[in-house]
Amino acid sequence: MSCCSGCARWLIGIVSVCVIICAIVAAVFVYVHEKGKKWSDLVENNIPFIFILVAMAFAVFSAIIGFLLCCCKKKCLYITYLIIIIIVIIIEVVAIVLAFVYKDNIIDGIEKNWDKEKYANSRKNVEEAFKCCGFKTLEIQSCGYQPEGATPTETCYDAINDDINHNIKNLRIAAIVMGCVELVLLICAIYLVCSSGSEGD
Repeated sequence: MSCCSGCARWLIGIVSVCVIICAIVAAVFVYVHEKGKKWSDLVENNIPFIFILVAMAFAVFSAIIGFLLCCCKKKCLYITYLIIIIIVIIIEVVAIVLAFVYKDNIIDGIEKNWDKEKYANSRKNVEEAFKCCGFKTLEIQSCGYQPEGATPTETCYDAINDDINHNIKNLRIAAIVMGCVELVLLICAIYLVCSSGSEGD
């Protein structure tokens, strides 16, 4: 039993180090990548993106405690780790659900803010980036993209929608991968809590 507990602790410790490295790199990448999207300036609250960052922050915190489990044999630490892992998994499940259902809200938010004066520069940046004019209605006169000659110009809806779909798909994959890793850690944590009770640690 103690040998299995030791293996579980070391598995958690090794995976935790990997989680810390991957979560930090992924958080920086996601943040930079998301902020680089011109249309994100037109969205007041990108909820799935926020939940992913929160989940990564909790994952790093749980990974630090998981790494400490390699050296410590305290049941209170096992229970704390188990609770945090459960919280992380719940946040990741919520992030996946939001990634499926919140896309229309993002589109609606962009459409709502499209013609507002305070978002004029952001709108023009989007039009220039995607080489389009207007959101669902073609607006050549106030467009931030000026096509050369008789180049046909389309509205921005399809381009923005495709880009958001691509981003949401990446968020789903990231959340699912993190969830699978956390599930392995959850099993190890449950085993440690149960075995520590029988061993009297």
